[in-house]
Parts: sequence; structure tokens; C-alpha cells
Amino acid sequence: MIKNYTSCTALLFLNFILMASLSFGQAKMRIVDPASGDVTITNFSPSATVDMSGWWLCNFPAYTLLADQSPTGSLILAPGEEVTVSSTVGINPTDAELGLFNTNSFGSAAAMEDYIQWGSAGHQRESVAVTAGIWGAGTFIMDAPPFEYTGDGLTEFGVNFWQTALSISDTKIENAFRLVQNPVDQYLELVIAPGIIKYELTIFDINGRQITSQSLNNLNSESPTSV
Repeated sequence: MIKNYTSCTALLFLNFILMASLSFGQAKMRIVDPASGDVTITNFSPSATVDMSGWWLCNFPAYTLLADQSPTGSLILAPGEEVTVSSTVGINPTDAELGLFNTNSFGSAAAMEDYIQWGSAGHQRESVAVTAGIWGAGTFIMDAPPFEYTGDGLTEFGVNFWQTALSISDTKIENAFRLVQNPVDQYLELVIAPGIIKYELTIFDINGRQITSQSLNNLNSESPTSV
């Protein structure tokens, strides 16, 4: 009897470890493009793998499984991984909402993983997001789409952590700086044009993840900075 009890305890402990390694939280929408329907979801957890096989997107009254939205890769995300789906829930670029749920219980705050709304407040699932603690009542994104999440995915939620996702060409400051790549050393030289005294330098990798952010001063007429 003691041997059987020990065996059962070991199996229960193993099951606990397996359950702990697959999490239902900390995966958030990072980019939402209403025009194309593309939604990029990132696992912000530092250690837990997130299984989104049964997760849903909701734009009331339309609902759809992520698995049915042509995902670009696996819906089981290791820490730092992301996947993009092409949503068919009919996202309006000017005024709509979008919720991410871990089940099809769309009225449940426990089932809601992420939420945004833009154009106006008071959409159908706003109250669920407020109860879940991931959105402020009556708030909405006023920037133009596509939308990009800028928070840490763990404690930073709500409208203040969403902005318009811009490409380099969108900034319209092509002549304000230039990047010089050194073919020998592993660094880039950033040359700032005269007239720009203080600036914030933020570098992202090809997947859009932030690598570094610095506050810099350009006290010379033209100052190179190695990054």
C-alpha cells in the first residue's frame, strides 16, 4: 500500500509540473491591423508556455477560434514567441472592439485575456474588460490604426499602452538622421542632424521586440552615436 501511495503521489506531482508549464495567461495582442484583419499575439511570460489552441477572438457579435484564422505558426507559444492570425470577425477600422478569450465564455472576465476598443467607448465587451482589470471604463484608442501595444504584457494594460504602429517612412524625418553600418564591428553609428539637441533612441529587432532605449544629447553640430 505504501508503494502504491508513493507512485500516485509522484504521478500527481508530475501532472502538476505539466500543468504549471502550460499557462493560460500573459499572452496579449501586440499588433492589431483592422484594415487587413491581421492580429499578432505575443507571449510576454518570462517562463511559461501558453497554449492558445482553444482561444477565441471576439468583435461582438462575431466570434472565431484562433485555430480557424490561418495562424502563421503554432498556437502553443514559448516565452517571447508570437503568432499572427488573419481575423474574419469583421473589424471596423474606425470604430470597433476586439477581445481575446481563452474559452467561448465571452461574458466572463476570467475568460478574457486581452481587450482593446477604438473610435468610441461603450462597446459590448468593455464591461467585461473593466471587470477583468485590463481596460479602463469609458476609455478608447483615439489614434489611427494599425494599433501597437507598448506595455510589458504583465502589469501594463489599458489605452495608455496602445499607439499607432508606424514604419520608418511614416515618421517623415528621413533627413533628421542616418544610420551607418560598420562592416567590421558589431555596431551601428547613428548620426544626428544639426538642430536636434535631445532625443530618445529606441531600437527594435526585426520582430518588433524592443532591444534598448536610451535618452541621448546631441551637443555638437553633428554627433555620431554608436549603438
